[in-house]
Amino acid sequence: MSDLIAKKYKLGRKIAQLGISCLYHAENVILGNELSLLLLPAGHSPQEEKEFLAETRLLAKIYHRNALNLLDIGGDKNGNRFAIFEAVPGPLLAEILEERGKLSLSVATSISQAIAEALQAAAAKSVFHCSLSPARVLVSLTDDEVELVKVFGFGMGNALNGSIEAEATLFAAPELRAGKTPDEKSEVFSLSAVTYFMLTGNAPFSEIGNYDALPAPLSSYRADVPPLVETTIVRALSAEPELRPTLKEFAAEINPAASESTKEPVAKVNSLEKWKTAMVIFVGVLILAAALIYATRTKIADPATTAEPIPGSLPVQPINPATGVEEENLAKLPLTSEPNSNATSAGSIDSLPGGDGYNPWANGGVPPRGAPIPPPGQTITIPPGQSPFMQDSNCIMQPSGILLCPVPVTPTPTPKPTPTPKSTPLAGGNANAGVPSDAAASSPSTNKKEAKPTPSPAISPRQNGNLPSASPATKPISKEET
Repeated sequence: MSDLIAKKYKLGRKIAQLGISCLYHAENVILGNELSLLLLPAGHSPQEEKEFLAETRLLAKIYHRNALNLLDIGGDKNGNRFAIFEAVPGPLLAEILEERGKLSLSVATSISQAIAEALQAAAAKSVFHCSLSPARVLVSLTDDEVELVKVFGFGMGNALNGSIEAEATLFAAPELRAGKTPDEKSEVFSLSAVTYFMLTGNAPFSEIGNYDALPAPLSSYRADVPPLVETTIVRALSAEPELRPTLKEFAAEINPAASESTKEPVAKVNSLEKWKTAMVIFVGVLILAAALIYATRTKIADPATTAEPIPGSLPVQPINPATGVEEENLAKLPLTSEPNSNATSAGSIDSLPGGDGYNPWANGGVPPRGAPIPPPGQTITIPPGQSPFMQDSNCIMQPSGILLCPVPVTPTPTPKPTPTPKSTPLAGGNANAGVPSDAAASSPSTNKKEAKPTPSPAISPRQNGNLPSASPATKPISKEET
């Protein structure tokens, strides 16, 4: 192979083997600038040349700051075919890990985020890497600061052939090894496996095909990994693609600074939600209390105004009138206190009258000696047989205890019939015959309004030739006229 490709590209150190092609450091001797050159050497078959052209056209769809972008393709008269890429910014990630063993949390997560952005941009163009590994990532580091990350080898080479491809199988998703079509979820699996390798220095699945067993927890290697970062990595390594996050979610959750900064806003949101819930409950209690008070007040009503009489019922009357009989019986009850043995006589002032058969009314209304004297007042003598509550001389007390009182009856006056005046018409003449016209005009019984004449029906002469024609509205004849 000649030292110059196409008489202007001088090859340098070999970077990686990509299937039937090799990626080299190179220099444009005419312009004097550095670049990367992917070479398909002379002596290849037509099928290999066809695959090389298809792969380079696929890479032309991707242009991202975290991807090794394609600049041009060409060939020379010697049979070489090549593709020109950007200059390589630094060593391979695999070489850095071989030197350091594992990376700090900030460096590892920064590199993972950059790779996720490049994979996401390629997936948007339906381009998938299929063989991502630390040997397909170029990193420029200054101390512990990541300056630039470049991913290369999208869709190039067979993952099961060659030494590098065999190493890539440690990071390939199980569905890819089963021959299924790659997608974004398979890219997330490979990226998570590379991140696990950067944090621990070991591949998550040392035995190929044993994807059902969970990898060793990150906390067994280091104590500075936040729980959110570890949970995201383990979830992305799931054997079921549906359980894995998207590339965008992985890039957001893998950042430890972002995961720490989201704790306080989440706590504030949770506190705000608690206050909102408490306020809603408080307002609901107030509304319920107001509704209960309103319903209770509207149901309270005056029994006197709302009670309706039962049809056919009678007002309640006392069984017996108050005659003093019950009071007399109560007075006959024995005293609860012991009789005073020191009493000299029943008429002593210090002793009260009482005992069996005692009647305080036996003295004709005069209290016995020693009885309490009521205050002076008007005395009314109730005749025997009358009620003290109904002082009516006409009321009679029956032996059964029922008091009968007469009810006065007022006779209903009979209206007198109004006499109806009878008018006797004169036979064979006018009702006004013999009355002067002047007298009829000056009569005081005449109405103030002049009555309109009513047309009289025509009478046939053959019916009654002797009767003169007269109006039906004939004025009645007064006694004087008769």
